[in-house]
Amino acid sequence: MQYQEFLETIKALVSVSVPEGTTVTLTQVLKNNDTKRDALCFQKKEEDVSPTIYLEPFYRKYLGGEDPEELAGEVILMWEASVPEQSIDLTFFSDYEKVKKRLVYKLISQKSNPALLAETPYIPWLDLAIVFYCLLSEAPEGNATILIKEKHLASWGVTKEALFEEAKRNTPFLLSPVVKDLKDMLPPGLLNIPPESAHVPPLYVLTNRLKMNGAACLLYDDLLKDFSEKHASDFYILPSSVHEVLLLPAEGRKEDESLSAMVREVNRTQLSAEEFLSDHVYYYSRKEHALCV
Repeated sequence: MQYQEFLETIKALVSVSVPEGTTVTLTQVLKNNDTKRDALCFQKKEEDVSPTIYLEPFYRKYLGGEDPEELAGEVILMWEASVPEQSIDLTFFSDYEKVKKRLVYKLISQKSNPALLAETPYIPWLDLAIVFYCLLSEAPEGNATILIKEKHLASWGVTKEALFEEAKRNTPFLLSPVVKDLKDMLPPGLLNIPPESAHVPPLYVLTNRLKMNGAACLLYDDLLKDFSEKHASDFYILPSSVHEVLLLPAEGRKEDESLSAMVREVNRTQLSAEEFLSDHVYYYSRKEHALCV
């Protein structure tokens, strides 16, 4: 069974198994870095939220030998787990005064998102773009969010600068930062460095409490300044993904091509297309209190 036939088959199997009054639609969703993902969208008449289940992982399971009917059952179970316990009333979304309390920002690549940014208000920042979304709810199965589009600004009659001011207040509060030493996040013994080896500088992970779009913590007031003061050092920032970055104290060393090569290698081999942030290494100057590429 080819991919498109598989999508139609799963849709048909799922459609006959969901409760009456639920519509199942096969759709294509534009995601970060202008990637497009095929998904099933579930809509109940009495609910405003439409859970979306992406189908590429299920096709890989099918190619591995799993039965389509069993996979359709897995899709339904995932959908049921994603439905919020209480229905989210989206009528509030027409009222900016209510929406702005949940407005937050994230960082994405400018170069890799021409189609997305054509319909999305954004603020350029280094080689990246600050975009905005509404954080509706949080759940272990995933967070309900709405990306803010130009059409929303038009209906609200507000500017992207107004969004930025609200998001500057909300994001550090709703998505508080987390900085941890990388070795404390790895299984014991994974970094087995001999005592006689040369000094290995510590590497720190910066993200937020949800570990979602955590690279945006770079924008938080005084976070980078406080980190440089605490470690009495300039530092490099390695953009490991949209969800987190790595902080490497410079300790008097000059950046060499190895750091940039490492970032490019990780981006090409370890990340999904949606998670890519940048191939550039950034540098924070303690003296200048400034960040640059």
